[in-house]
Amino acid sequence: MDSNGSSILMVWVKAWLLYFAVADSMLTVAVNLGLLPQFVFVPYLIDGAGIWALLAQVVVYPLLIGFSAIKAQYLTNIFMDSLGPGSPGPLQDTADTIAMALGIQSKEGKEKVISALQVSLLVFLAISFGLAYYFTAEGVDLGFITGFLEGSLLMTTVLSYVFLLAEAVVVLSSRRESRFGYASLAAQAILPTEPPSGTKWTPLIGVVLSILAQIVVGVLVWFELLGPRSDQLLILSTAAGFLAVGFGLQKLFSRILKPLVLCPCISCFGLVILLAFGIAVLTTLVPALFGDNPYYQLDESFFEPAPKGSSFNTTHRAPGDPLGFGAYPVCNLMQWDRLQPLDGSQLLALDLMIFAYSSWLNSSEDIMADVKNMSLNTEIENIELEFVAPVRQMARVVSWRLPDVKKRVVAIRGSSSANDWLFNLDIWGPAVFFSLVRSALPFGGAIPSSFIHQVLSLDVRLLLGLPAPWQPVVDQIKKLKAKSKEDGFDMVLTGVSLGGGMAAMIGSKEGIQTLAIAPVGSAMTQYRVTQGIVGEEVPLESTVVEITPWGDLIPLLLDQQEGTVQKTACTAFNPWTCHTPSQIICELGRKCGDPRNRSLERHCSKQVGEDWKQVPWKRFAWHSFL
Repeated sequence: MDSNGSSILMVWVKAWLLYFAVADSMLTVAVNLGLLPQFVFVPYLIDGAGIWALLAQVVVYPLLIGFSAIKAQYLTNIFMDSLGPGSPGPLQDTADTIAMALGIQSKEGKEKVISALQVSLLVFLAISFGLAYYFTAEGVDLGFITGFLEGSLLMTTVLSYVFLLAEAVVVLSSRRESRFGYASLAAQAILPTEPPSGTKWTPLIGVVLSILAQIVVGVLVWFELLGPRSDQLLILSTAAGFLAVGFGLQKLFSRILKPLVLCPCISCFGLVILLAFGIAVLTTLVPALFGDNPYYQLDESFFEPAPKGSSFNTTHRAPGDPLGFGAYPVCNLMQWDRLQPLDGSQLLALDLMIFAYSSWLNSSEDIMADVKNMSLNTEIENIELEFVAPVRQMARVVSWRLPDVKKRVVAIRGSSSANDWLFNLDIWGPAVFFSLVRSALPFGGAIPSSFIHQVLSLDVRLLLGLPAPWQPVVDQIKKLKAKSKEDGFDMVLTGVSLGGGMAAMIGSKEGIQTLAIAPVGSAMTQYRVTQGIVGEEVPLESTVVEITPWGDLIPLLLDQQEGTVQKTACTAFNPWTCHTPSQIICELGRKCGDPRNRSLERHCSKQVGEDWKQVPWKRFAWHSFL
């Protein structure tokens, strides 16, 4: 290849390096911050967690965050060092540091280090293309992009840790009493800063002392010597561990900690450490912010029962139909497996709203009172409560048998207890961070699902031989599915909010027809619950219908929706009210009506107003402009 061809090639290689330096720095931080709930919840949310789980939280995770932060700092520096005229280039600092670590001081020797780094980049570029073709041949979804992405991230990771190792060798081998040792080497390598204060081992000593302190706190929590709030103290200890490890690594790598362009008061490293610290501290406030009272009692049912002797109105038309305003398609839902006229044996969206809501109620008596009130004097009146999970179970499961219509309804409760709220962070946190990266990174939307599967299916608890906290929910639903098959019953899954999101993901994997109400998104998170396995024949769009009200922020913030989405209007000003079953059922009643002849008048007049049945709606409502 002539010199022009070589120059053009190196320009492309430089662009490749810079893009993936930025991408890897963002992905590294996002993935490891997303792991925080897994580490800090392990010791006290899972029965049987042993000493290794404790050490993972108080020792491994602070170190993981610290090294992720310093890696992100180095990769950011690579990008920043290449900007502007007269910049030294992305690899100059790396080459100088490696040369110093190897004791190379001659100009020729440093040029050889630069050449070796350039050759290494070409080798990794070839590896990236090799992985791209391999993944394509294996039939992986968008395999070429996935393989090239993984090879490129391997390159930036190896380059990062080679540099950081060299930098650590340079710093630790410098002698404080040597007046010219570090300074002269730094001058030769264009490293203008002075050596860290204190002895050469000060940073490592600080990190070791921090780890020992973490272990002491962990042992006190393990033996329950710190009182009822020991779990929160353990998280605060982990947060303090972030600061201690950050302080030690800051001393060790102080030379490369350059301020951010948009925020000169802090470095990328410092920002990551503070983010991890802040998230951990906020985690301890979850019970105080959202409450911890799963013991709901039935106050008043939504429906007034159907009149005695009434029957299903087979000629029912939605209130807006005669006026030309139509109805929501979900009004005639729950007929995925066969198309047939409605005759009362099918379950309506209004029916499933009550099943989903009653899963919040504490006692079996209240659960059945609410469901019986909904079904009284209808074709589905014969309902048997079959299974109720403990009230403290995260994403509690409740199931009913409807023998007259040969159906089984399973509902998953939404957020109720403190553990439910922590569970939300655990299951949806990684997807939130990953979504932020995809939005901020140029061409981030092109990151294929096959790569997302691998990243989001990571779970440290599997490495520790522990089940994920959602596993009891999955196991219970699998058993109920098997029971339905034995009974010859159709099974329907439902839930609201957290319960809706879980129902969508599990329903998709197990091939169960599902109505998810105001669910948290599941487009990316589903790969965590299914451990990377998502049904090809029964994906979300084949089995799941999702009701997501306009104005409700919950389905928008945490992940994307990926079933058949039924958007509905919301007539409340408060977005949080739009998320509640009490509001959603009134909108369904307004647009769908009820062929079972039940009345929502009492409830919806209080919830919405005396004009709650108005079609078309003439007051404020959230619509598609949001």
